[in-house]
Amino acid sequence: YKSAKFMVALGRFLGDAQARNQRVIVFAQVPMLSSNVHRTHRFKSIGIAPETSIESEWSKANETIRQLVSRYSTAEFLDMSSEQLFAEAPFYQGVLVYSDSHHLNEIGSRLYGETAIPYLSRLIMKSSGKAP
Repeated sequence: YKSAKFMVALGRFLGDAQARNQRVIVFAQVPMLSSNVHRTHRFKSIGIAPETSIESEWSKANETIRQLVSRYSTAEFLDMSSEQLFAEAPFYQGVLVYSDSHHLNEIGSRLYGETAIPYLSRLIMKSSGKAP
């Protein structure tokens, strides 16, 4: 979002997709952490309650992209950051799901995909004109 070139390219892509009447789903960035994920994991493993905080610019970036996406009728912005998967980031049910401050590891990616299924089903049904 800080890159004007990225925003121009994304807008061009969305405009081209709309011209072809092609549906696009833009996923929001997962919550970005301001702490070292692996240090947090090590502290937790020895019984020290780690303090983790969400990076402050993350939600602004998602909002900027959401606003851009909202200009295109064939595009949807999907933000799952309020899902339970992220309630205790970088952990989910005691398991580390991040590989660094802004990427999910293999476990987190699988859980993210599973979390996305009902959202994607609704969006697909909506675009096909069928009731969810």
